[in-house]
Amino acid sequence: DPAKYRPEGELDKWLERDPLKIYRERLLKLGFVEGTLKDMEEQAMRKVDEATATAKASPPPSLDLIEKNVWANGGSAWRN
Repeated sequence: DPAKYRPEGELDKWLERDPLKIYRERLLKLGFVEGTLKDMEEQAMRKVDEATATAKASPPPSLDLIEKNVWANGGSAWRN
């Protein structure tokens, strides 16, 4: 998404408010060791990479299951 609809600099302003970045800085100020945070980040990224690899290697769902667990009611029917 080239985000041509956003004003110039808007994305940069929001990136400064990134909650992950802010919380990481807070942890460092509270005395957490940089290496510990880096290890945690690497562990999280490994889990994401493993999940991605599993998803890519998995066969697609059968058509009778493709809409299962997508909606709160377990199907694609809209209910009021």
